[in-house]
Amino acid sequence: MKNKLLILGLIFSVAINIAVLSTIAYHRWGGRRGEGYSQIIKQHQKNFLSRKLNFSQPQTEQMESLKQSLANNMKKINIPLYEKRTQLVNLLIEPEQDREKINLKLKEIASLQADLQKLTIDYLLKQKALLSPEQQEEFGSLIEERFYREVGHHKDGGLSAVAGEGCICKEK
Repeated sequence: MKNKLLILGLIFSVAINIAVLSTIAYHRWGGRRGEGYSQIIKQHQKNFLSRKLNFSQPQTEQMESLKQSLANNMKKINIPLYEKRTQLVNLLIEPEQDREKINLKLKEIASLQADLQKLTIDYLLKQKALLSPEQQEEFGSLIEERFYREVGHHKDGGLSAVAGEGCICKEK
């Protein structure tokens, strides 16, 4: 009787583990929402600036061209960046770590990340150049809003932790 309970408990434990691992795998690799959902999200993102800044048709077309160019240029950097990060992980999991190799890899990664940031700044400046003065003002506000939202400028260790008490964001 004791053996049967032990075997039953073991089978139950294995079943729970399989269910948990299957759920994790589903959400990680296979749990994509339908194609229609992703198209809706892409369309919403694509139209956000257009709606917010009231683009003309030529502006919309020029912005789309800029976006495609940015994506192509970023891909040229993201591929080697991924490879460098993979190499860093491999260095970190070796039994004996070589700090010089790790530091060199970090510098290579930082350089590629800086290249991505430069591309992004160039993209923003090219977008801004296509806008009217009124649109540029709203565009600046959107950039500023997103920056402060992403940085987390509150007392939880964000920018205000550097400056001391209070928020350092622009007074409204």
